[in-house]
Formats: sequence, structure tokens, C-alpha cells
Amino acid sequence: MTWKTSFIVLTLMLITNICSAVVPVRISDYGCDGFYYRFNEVAQEMKKSNMIIKKMPQKSMSNDNYDTYICGNGSIGHGTTISLFANKEGYVSKIMIVGTASDSVAMNNLGENLVLILATLGVNKGEMSIFVDSWRSNNNIDARRWCSAANRFIIVNGNMDYNYNMFSVTFTAAA
Repeated sequence: MTWKTSFIVLTLMLITNICSAVVPVRISDYGCDGFYYRFNEVAQEMKKSNMIIKKMPQKSMSNDNYDTYICGNGSIGHGTTISLFANKEGYVSKIMIVGTASDSVAMNNLGENLVLILATLGVNKGEMSIFVDSWRSNNNIDARRWCSAANRFIIVNGNMDYNYNMFSVTFTAAA
């Protein structure tokens, strides 16, 4: 093979890998109820009883793609909101947590939720370090990591909304 042929083959392989890695998939094999129960089990196992979700997620809206369920947890007056987006098959396809950016307790709760959600999804301690290190280094997160237990990429993105002083973290997945 010439160097031009090798270059073309490598380029096509790279493009194929990039394209195949962005296929959206559900993030969880749980429905909203199953996610709620597993999240609370993980919180108890990790001795984070202050982060247990006390009320079952409530359906807040529906559209052609998702049914959205809302719940909350954390310290009273400083809690975070967790949104679970369930696809039409009933599986959690996307997760979002939101907290008040200027409230340090709410941001700590958001960070604890980040870890608990990743653990609920099956991310092990070694795989989790890239997400947690990104969060600790600059209170922002934009990471993608293969999760062996879930057999998919977990993609986590942080977003600061300066108009509303809210910080959100969104969890999605790709094959």
C-alpha cells in the first residue's frame, strides 16, 4: 500500500469510528420507577442518605419524543431538580440535574447527584474519575467515557445559564 492509500484508509476508519460513536441511545436500561429505586439504593450504599429522592418522579410533560418526569433531592432550600426523560418505550434516555449556581450548598448537592447518577448508570470508580476530576477542576464538565457495565458511552455536559443563575448537567449516551 502506498502512503496515500494508507492515509485514505486511516481517514475512512477514523470517520467511521467518529460517526458510529455519536449514535444516540438510551442512557439507562431502567424506566423512571426503576431508576428512582436504583438511585436510592446507590445513595444508601454510598451513605448519602441526605440525597435520597423522597418522592417518586412525577410526570410533568410529554411530547413526540419523551415523557418528562421531575423529582428533587438535597438539602431543604438548597436542593436540586432531577429531570428524567423517558423515551416512548419507557426507558430513561436523558437525565438533567439543575441547581442554583450562586448557592454553594445546591452546587455541592448537584455534584453529589452527578456521582450518584453515574453510579446508578453503572459507571465504576475507575471510569468515574474523568467526570469527577473535570467537575472538581473548574466546576464545569464536558466529558465522554465508555461505561463497560452499561455497554455505551456516557456523555456528560455542564451548562451555565447566566440569565437565570442556574447550572445544569445533562447526561446522554451514545453507542
